Amino acid sequence: MSKSSFKLVLALLGVLFCLPSFAAPIGFNGYYDYSTWTSAETYGGATVSSVDATKQTLTMMEPNSYPTTPWAPQEFTLSHLVSNSGLLTFNWSFNALVDACCSGLNFYVNGTLYNLIGGTMANPYKWNGATGSGTFSTVVNAGDTIKFAAFSADSCCGATTNVITNFDAKVPAPTTLALLGLGLVGLIQTRRRKTV
Repeated sequence: MSKSSFKLVLALLGVLFCLPSFAAPIGFNGYYDYSTWTSAETYGGATVSSVDATKQTLTMMEPNSYPTTPWAPQEFTLSHLVSNSGLLTFNWSFNALVDACCSGLNFYVNGTLYNLIGGTMANPYKWNGATGSGTFSTVVNAGDTIKFAAFSADSCCGATTNVITNFDAKVPAPTTLALLGLGLVGLIQTRRRKTV
């Protein structure tokens, strides 16, 4: 194999490793590590949230503490800035069997509501079942604010469990960027030698 052919193969391998399938691991790792998300609750009550040890699963509990005004709607939220433009996807499941009324799971991009299931702050008593699951995807841009929101219309009577899995925001790993650079350098050098 000639030097130019070898460089071309290296260049193509570099480009191959930069495809989305070689991006950073799915989940709440690196840039999207759970500890870097901002949490808030409408009335400031305590709410349990957790990520498993491998940071692949986020569990959010709906608010379950009376605010100053009983039966007032509230949300527990986790928000983060988007790192890179592209497709954001995740799977969600919702289990309100412990409090089978007036809960919800929502997702926001720059304040735009995507109602995954159940109630919202604008429609607290929208109720369509005590359990549900699905997949959500949307295109986001770098710098957008994304937010998961566990909703409760009554803030009592047991906390609905919301689980987020397979979170993927397509963040390129540093090694991927390095391989892309090597691939491009190889392509440029190969072309220069052919034109000389």
